[in-house]
Amino acid sequence: MSNEEHDSTAVTTPRGNTWSELTTRLCPFARGNAVAIAAVAIAVALMAGVPANGTVIDFDDVPAQGQSIAYDRYKSAGVLLGSTGLALEIKGGSWTNTLPNALGTIDGNGSVVIEFVLPGTTMPGVVSTVSFYIVTWLSQPSAIQWAVEAYDLAGNPAGSIARTSGPGFVTFAYDHADIHRVVYSPLANGQAMDTLTFDTVVPEPVTVLLLTGAIFFVARGPRRS
Repeated sequence: MSNEEHDSTAVTTPRGNTWSELTTRLCPFARGNAVAIAAVAIAVALMAGVPANGTVIDFDDVPAQGQSIAYDRYKSAGVLLGSTGLALEIKGGSWTNTLPNALGTIDGNGSVVIEFVLPGTTMPGVVSTVSFYIVTWLSQPSAIQWAVEAYDLAGNPAGSIARTSGPGFVTFAYDHADIHRVVYSPLANGQAMDTLTFDTVVPEPVTVLLLTGAIFFVARGPRRS
């Protein structure tokens, strides 16, 4: 196996749903209205989430290699895991990025699906950056080919990266939270992913807008005639 590593980065420009858009929509409510201002403050608190330095999942908490893992094992961290093929299982060896474990599918069958949710819930969430390390332990050309796609909450493509050689980090980075789902597709057995890293999982800004709007109107109460 080649020791060559590749750093792959997909960076996009703003695609809407930014904080400037959100605040533009909320500001008319906030002018001269303390309740609306409090609603905006709640929205900011919702978007604060986990520390800015991000969350790292290295799968080393799983006690046994070859063990299947539940889709919601990392729900408390804001991640649900799935597969388009056979079940996910823990793989391990000296080739992992952080010893001893990495995550793949049984026999390399199917893709690994990563979905972001608000921590501890199944409510859809989004992140602005996500990265993980792809490891390979076989030298055949087919064993070191892979593709990764990122999608927003509407299922629209947000970026893609494909490689035909070597292990390395895959990174998607945006200037605002837009990534809801990432699909890692190994093109053959002999691959796995390690060191999943992502920043704050937040609600989609439109969801925050609706929530703060509801808080605003409930707090105002019925209008007096």
